[in-house]
Amino acid sequence: MSTKLDPFFRDAGLFIFRLVLGFLFVMHGWQNAVTKGWGSTRDSFAAMNIPATDIAATLASWGELITGVLLIVGLLTRLSSLVLVIDMAGAFWFVHKDAGLWSSDGGYEYVLVLGACALLLLLTGPGVVSVDKLLFGRKKNSSDAPAAPVSSEIAQPRDGVEPTVA
Repeated sequence: MSTKLDPFFRDAGLFIFRLVLGFLFVMHGWQNAVTKGWGSTRDSFAAMNIPATDIAATLASWGELITGVLLIVGLLTRLSSLVLVIDMAGAFWFVHKDAGLWSSDGGYEYVLVLGACALLLLLTGPGVVSVDKLLFGRKKNSSDAPAAPVSSEIAQPRDGVEPTVA
């Protein structure tokens, strides 16, 4: 059953979802870039045999931090989400796939969820509570206007014969 509150709940849900996902990526990026330090992150990437270690460590650390902030404010949401889907695909492929599913065993459970969450935002967009909506939201124009009402003449009987519905 659909109600007038459905759009409100959908947009509130997307807003909260975006905030939480953005927060997780900001904190993970901050941990890699600042808390542990870029050098430590680079060394970890090298130990995991991730190709182009310097570039990968930089992109993963700062990419997660910056795109996380962008998700929180809802700016360039689809582009940020695409970057994060690619980031999580890389984490899956180069780090976690051979360890099985469970995170507790070093598996891909967590990166799968984060990647799926980023994919969801890539597909849905940020919702109305976002800078994207303010900057790029569609303006009302003639194509958004409701269709003209159907003429009542069409449904009137002709020659005493009632119209039928097929």
